[in-house]
Amino acid sequence: MAPPQQRVIICGFGHLGQALVQQLQLTDLDVLIVEDQPDYLRLAREMSYPTHRGNPTEEIVLQDQIFVIDGKTK
Repeated sequence: MAPPQQRVIICGFGHLGQALVQQLQLTDLDVLIVEDQPDYLRLAREMSYPTHRGNPTEEIVLQDQIFVIDGKTK
């Protein structure tokens, strides 16, 4: 059985989020960008990163993504 894929959730795609994603591209980790600002969300999507529209400071948004990562249904 293959080990579960690990994913890093990037909260925001501003300057720091973009720098983190660039560094993570050097690893085998998947990334998911959680962003609520339309311009940053559009930029991440144009760069073909998986995204979720939502406020990353809201706990429910992150909890929803943990369910998706684990393959569980809500």
